[in-house]
Amino acid sequence: MFHNRGTTWNNPNQTMYGGILYAMADSAMSLACEAAGKPVVTLDLAMNYLAPAWADTCIRAVATLIHQGRTTMVGLCDFYDDRDRYLAHGRGTFFVTDKNEV
Repeated sequence: MFHNRGTTWNNPNQTMYGGILYAMADSAMSLACEAAGKPVVTLDLAMNYLAPAWADTCIRAVATLIHQGRTTMVGLCDFYDDRDRYLAHGRGTFFVTDKNEV
């Protein structure tokens, strides 16, 4: 799980800039791959933004793996605020690198 709080990442609408959630999704899913014992690099990542994240809201990212292949992994990442509102959904595909290359 990742957490982020504050107004530093707000856009002019005073909601969290979507790129922050994108970066959090990439990190959360990459860490899920690492926890499964496979170092990865990102091949593809897509986001669906469902509700705004407001200033001073704690954001929770929950990453799960839906495919753990020899050369690729696929993860999902869902975002919730501190009122448990569903904010965004991400899906990423990752290339498994050799542990000796990392």
